[in-house]
Amino acid sequence: MQNPRVPVVGKEGKPRMPTKASRARRWIKQGKAIPKWSKLGIFYVQLTVAAGDEAQDVVLGLDPGSRFDGVAVVSKKEVLQTGMLELPKGIAKKMEQRRRQRRFRRYRKCRRRPCRFNNRKRKGGWIAPSQKAKVDFRLKVVEELRKIYPISKAVVEDVRFDHYHKRGGRHFSTVEIGKTKVYNTLRAWFGELELVEGIETARLREKYNAKKARDKRERSINSHAIDALVIAANEIGLK
Repeated sequence: MQNPRVPVVGKEGKPRMPTKASRARRWIKQGKAIPKWSKLGIFYVQLTVAAGDEAQDVVLGLDPGSRFDGVAVVSKKEVLQTGMLELPKGIAKKMEQRRRQRRFRRYRKCRRRPCRFNNRKRKGGWIAPSQKAKVDFRLKVVEELRKIYPISKAVVEDVRFDHYHKRGGRHFSTVEIGKTKVYNTLRAWFGELELVEGIETARLREKYNAKKARDKRERSINSHAIDALVIAANEIGLK
């Protein structure tokens, strides 16, 4: 079994190619790097000396879902990182509790600010709070990954919803609005965004002989991260 790769960040904060764990320990011992932890709990090192700007191509794979997401970071030679994200839930109940507590405060005999009624207008690009929480969480995770990995491209499994047949075409799902925001943000960050359909993902699992767990709640690489892994591996050409 090979030693896991440790993410490396340059002296100026720019992400570089990950290195061996033994080399990272040697750098720390020699004072050439300092150990750090990302907000995602990933250990990495930051160089204290100047180094070259050489970097290989690294692809981010993302498999969005309604309750769980799969994510993977892959280079041409190996898998650098995989993970399963549990999206925020219960947003509507939390907002109702906040609304109830706000109304209770207004009936108390104490000093408080006056009620404001001009801050309830929906502006352009509005997303339902439950979807906005998922979109913001998803983008925050990708943002933290791109801080420690030199990601040059992203590939996402495009999940589509038949509004006309399943919802009678009466309402446009805010899921589509959130999905568009994610896609536009990824294009702005990486310049390139490749979309893969679900049927293509299934074919890639057969290509890489990867089996997916039937229980979507299973905390393992075979639940959601496996889809993100195969689409990223295929995009970069990992064998």
